[in-house]
Amino acid sequence: MAYYVVQGLSHIIFYDDGSTDGGLDELAPWIERGYASVRTSWEGYYGVNATTWGKQMSQKKMMERDCKVGVL
Repeated sequence: MAYYVVQGLSHIIFYDDGSTDGGLDELAPWIERGYASVRTSWEGYYGVNATTWGKQMSQKKMMERDCKVGVL
């Protein structure tokens, strides 16, 4: 996160699919300061079910839209 903030990014959206590796704990200070947010609602997204090229491209398009309009 520090690298991207230094490079000029003002906000990063992370997409969590129920990970248990403690990554969200490490992001907590960045989330509190508004540099990051985590999307845990996958409604309308394929998530791990994006197994075909078409589904992957559709999901990529939806995620890019989130980033461009700042939707969470």
